[in-house]
Amino acid sequence: MERDDFLDRIRGRLADELSAVADPSGAHQWVISEDDDNGLATADVTGTDRADHELLASLVGTGAFAAAFVNHLPGPPEQLYVQVLVTRPFRDSDVRQAALQRDASGHAQLGEWQYVVP
Repeated sequence: MERDDFLDRIRGRLADELSAVADPSGAHQWVISEDDDNGLATADVTGTDRADHELLASLVGTGAFAAAFVNHLPGPPEQLYVQVLVTRPFRDSDVRQAALQRDASGHAQLGEWQYVVP
């Protein structure tokens, strides 16, 4: 799975996770991974003391072919930063950013992924 395909696949999962956040005024972090046995899996890692690259390397090292560390910044404006690591068809990584909009009921909608230039 190529990097951009994985980013497209996790978009809906992230919108669901963000819509379920009881207090969107605080920062939140998740890891999302995909492997052949379990498909797409999400874990809340808010408050963890492990570095994002360590979490991604651990997931890929134990069988995931794609993993993302997602950092939600409450803003305004509300934003997501995603660090992605994929291993199929070759090892590739990237960091992307997306703006986040909420409707009156709190449902989250992500904007387009934008490249992050260090």
